[in-house]
Amino acid sequence: MRISELDGRIDRRCVIAIKQQDGVFKLLSKNNTVVPTYIFSEDGKLFLQLFFPKTIFSKEQISRTFSQSDLQEKRSYYSVAERINNVTGMKEIGRIFELPSVVVNNSYLLGDEVYIDFRFHSSQRQQVNKILAKFVIPIGNFRLIELSTPNTMRGRLDLIHNQTPVSLIRFSIPNSIDDPVLQYISKHDPDAVMEVENRSLNGKGLKVLVHLSRKLEDGVPNSREITPFVFETYVDNKILIEARKRANDHRIPRIAFFLSIEGNCLIDTTFVPTSLADEYLDIMMSMTDFTKDIPISLDYFSDLRESVWEWL
Repeated sequence: MRISELDGRIDRRCVIAIKQQDGVFKLLSKNNTVVPTYIFSEDGKLFLQLFFPKTIFSKEQISRTFSQSDLQEKRSYYSVAERINNVTGMKEIGRIFELPSVVVNNSYLLGDEVYIDFRFHSSQRQQVNKILAKFVIPIGNFRLIELSTPNTMRGRLDLIHNQTPVSLIRFSIPNSIDDPVLQYISKHDPDAVMEVENRSLNGKGLKVLVHLSRKLEDGVPNSREITPFVFETYVDNKILIEARKRANDHRIPRIAFFLSIEGNCLIDTTFVPTSLADEYLDIMMSMTDFTKDIPISLDYFSDLRESVWEWL
């Protein structure tokens, strides 16, 4: 089953914008540049990571604004992390992330607003509406931009690529199908594709949507059924979780992340910003200290070009 065949299985799209006015947001709002952001949660705590080009601010502005902040310098970008506690509206967004089937397509800062674009299955429409209704009218710094059907995966990634160049990286990890969910899929539907909601991590592992290639009589164990062909569950694979933590420590967002199985290999297909792709490659290729005798092999690395869609 190809990744591009997943279109339409998660059938609703929502885009919201939340105004931010303090600290780093006040500085960035003065520049009308799309600033990529990465919203993620760990153990119930919500974080917002921002990535902005060095060219839009002087060194004096940077040192004056970020001297006490969690600032990291990249080759052409600065990255700053903001812990989200009481930012109006954002805490409720964290609740949306935890709903079944929710997957974030994209998030970015433009002007003084954080835009969040996410998908969910129509079976969760009432739950999404219930959360949005709490602050869509009473809170003036929140806007509902769109509630509709989603673009194709190609359309979504091309849109992001036009804002911030994207690269595709594919690794194969042999002898790593050690999780019960992965073992079950390997045995009963090895053509299935798993879409990882990489922004959520808790004691259960990584949240994934398992897209089955055929209907299984018993579904997927320890999971929640979204449709007869889509199940939500958690994958507790130590290599994937360690790679996720290291990428977060280096402030590298994963724009989209898919898992599949080929023989005894776990296939990791990840989309990252091109400006940070070499750093992500280095993290994955240097994980031998953790994987020991399990080699991680690079199978494919390319910017998001036409030829990618011929096999994806």
